[in-house]
Amino acid sequence: MSLKISPAKPSEMKMIKKYIQSFRLDDENLNYKQFVVAKENKKIVGFGRIKPYHKVYELGCLGVLEKWRKKGIGKKIVEYLIEIFPSQEVYITTDIPTYFEKLGFKRVKNGPQELVEKVKRVCCSKLRENVVIMVYQKEKK
Repeated sequence: MSLKISPAKPSEMKMIKKYIQSFRLDDENLNYKQFVVAKENKKIVGFGRIKPYHKVYELGCLGVLEKWRKKGIGKKIVEYLIEIFPSQEVYITTDIPTYFEKLGFKRVKNGPQELVEKVKRVCCSKLRENVVIMVYQKEKK
């Protein structure tokens, strides 16, 4: 597999938005500058996002197209985003915490207020249940 992860281009947002809707992911304030895409032979097979808030950032909108799942692409996107993440604490909101626990994320009881509000506002509107806030602590360089 010759997977390449790179920043998204404006022309790729139509496809990314289509899959965000299909996967019922966070579609608030979408901007191509927040996204990376994973490509196999120049074809988008996955994507992820660093979503800024006022005081915190969130790793979000992680999606891998169905036929490309179970090949480690999601993990590679997460690792790439962690590497470029603009803070030491990498937050996510998710309803599949066991997946992210395998990648080193830990559940938090009281996450940042902006993410608590996002869970109520976005996740509940998408009929997602059991959404938790998790954090990954980057090692200091």
